[in-house]
Amino acid sequence: TLSLHDALPICVGGSMLIIGSAAGVVVMGLEKITFGWYMKHISWIAFVGYIAGIICYWFIRTFLYAI
Repeated sequence: TLSLHDALPICVGGSMLIIGSAAGVVVMGLEKITFGWYMKHISWIAFVGYIAGIICYWFIRTFLYAI
């Protein structure tokens, strides 16, 4: 069975930070995005998505697979 500890990284694809993947580093280089700009403007959106993923996981686990 899938535990909450397994589900947390799945909810956001592994990382909330742009530097957590090679694609994120490429985007930072191509678009001239600094880490400070990302943290100020984008990280809250990633955090909301992270929390939404946890809530969806909990809902599915509690109500759909409770039987």
